[in-house]
Amino acid sequence: MSVGVRVFGLLGWGLGFVAACGDTASHGTGAAGSPAGAGSPGSGGSAMATGGSTAGGLAGASQAGSSTQAGAGGGGTSNAAASKLEACLAYVKEFCAATYKCDGRSNTGSCERAIDPQCPDVLFSEGSTRTPASLAACAATWTTFNCAEYQKGKQPDCITPGTKALGESCAFPSQCSSLACSATSASCGMCVPSASAGGACTATSQCPGGQTCDGANCANGVARSIVADGAPCDELHFCGDASYCNAGTCTAYPAAGAPCSASGACATGSYCDANLQCVAPPGAGQPCLNVANIGTVCGGNSICMNNLCVALPTEGQPCLAPGAMDCANGFWCHDPDGTRICKALGSTPDCDIDYDCGPGATCRDKLCKALAPFHAPCDADHLCSATQATCTNGKCEPVDSLGLFAARCPK
Repeated sequence: MSVGVRVFGLLGWGLGFVAACGDTASHGTGAAGSPAGAGSPGSGGSAMATGGSTAGGLAGASQAGSSTQAGAGGGGTSNAAASKLEACLAYVKEFCAATYKCDGRSNTGSCERAIDPQCPDVLFSEGSTRTPASLAACAATWTTFNCAEYQKGKQPDCITPGTKALGESCAFPSQCSSLACSATSASCGMCVPSASAGGACTATSQCPGGQTCDGANCANGVARSIVADGAPCDELHFCGDASYCNAGTCTAYPAAGAPCSASGACATGSYCDANLQCVAPPGAGQPCLNVANIGTVCGGNSICMNNLCVALPTEGQPCLAPGAMDCANGFWCHDPDGTRICKALGSTPDCDIDYDCGPGATCRDKLCKALAPFHAPCDADHLCSATQATCTNGKCEPVDSLGLFAARCPK
């Protein structure tokens, strides 16, 4: 099931039947772990995390700690009741963390990103009975919610149904008395009956969170977990990101100096060479390392040029030729007059892209502008960092609505 569809289902149940954040869980199956994907893909330990629909849980959850909002200073639980948007972001953060833990998944980013653009509307549109205060309290409930209960399709009592009756138009599950809406991620739907735990169903989006529709009834989800090195691993017991499933046992990826794993993978920062040994990447002045399925590799702030690792330039040094990496990490190629000199990020008032301005700033009209979090002062030189905030009376204020229901279901 796609992330988008599953997240919408979860939101109905947790949000009022929006949709579970159901991406594929893959623990111990990713690349060896080097920043550039240095190692070959690992083996074993992968499995689909199929946990049930998240429709209900997210019926109360909007976009708790989305990468955009949390980074903007709007996702903190302490401000959860300050506004609808902040409450929505805080709720989703806790909801995604809880349901992912119960499904044996670790990275909740995809769950939060799938919901973020619809906050606060996903939980506060016409018909919803949520308030910032009730959502803040409900977010806290998820932190201690029992996974065994979740797998049986149960949910916290704080997830309240909406007021819209069956057959009425809706865009989000939280609007409906049934906590189930037939709308897809960007369309208008209608409130439809929801299935009870173990009840009849035609789609997983009708089932309570933690359960899936087997074609006839909502069935209990399967508990999955991440286990430590040395523990048995299988389709229900995943290895951590730095390990892989080796003949049924979680084993740490080998470090530099050790033989590569059977799949040709190594620990973060090392690569599998032609002799099937894990080695550290070469530094400036050394021949480039050729790695299967990756290509030439160099370590640190260096790049492979003509089969030789060359140090990337830093502050005040000429940029490398266009087409390659111009400067070392933390620097950008400043070229106001054709001189092309590496400058530290954010050290110049002008820019080409956001990266040039460094963290906490953005590039607008070729000039770096500071980014302001929720409730902070804003002006022509201090822009609101959150996309769901506007500069009102000199401060970045979260919006109460994006108008998504009205746009999707015009009267």
